[in-house]
Amino acid sequence: MEAINAVVAELQKTIKFVSTDGIEYEYSPALISAVTRWAILLEQAIPWEIPETTSSGTMHFADVRKFWGALLAIVNTHELAHRIASQGVIQNWPIGSIVHMRSTAEWDSLIATISGLSTTVCTEVLSWYVFDPRVMAITPSVQPFIEVRPRHPDCAVDHRRIEQHRAQFAEDTESESKIEKHGSGDQEA
Repeated sequence: MEAINAVVAELQKTIKFVSTDGIEYEYSPALISAVTRWAILLEQAIPWEIPETTSSGTMHFADVRKFWGALLAIVNTHELAHRIASQGVIQNWPIGSIVHMRSTAEWDSLIATISGLSTTVCTEVLSWYVFDPRVMAITPSVQPFIEVRPRHPDCAVDHRRIEQHRAQFAEDTESESKIEKHGSGDQEA
């Protein structure tokens, strides 16, 4: 509970409204420290069946555990910031910033900072979880990151409501594919 209280205290210092329905907050060194402690707790809270020493190439399962502990702490911090900003009143929730958008490089850097893993490891693990309909079209929640702009892999979002938005992303991607395949229709005959 001490780690969570430290996160709350730091967020209360840095949350600012950037619009009537959106907030921002900064990962100061103190917030990074608090979120890191929370990540360690979250990593330990989940019962993992695979031994930490199990390896795949140069990576061990312990790395995946650290990645997920950090990611859970980051996502929980983001949600907590919104809860603090709304003062616990759901009607005041700053919905304009609830989708946690960062570039892939920003995700890699933040997860590496919180987890203590190298950005190389974070980049590899993150790539497993970017939604790819060829891999997990039936169960997109297994890949909780969605590229916001197709063919711009530097834009990703951690999104809890994937099922609601998956169809829209699929439609957008399909429309772009059709335009590329058949042309935009703006060409003269």
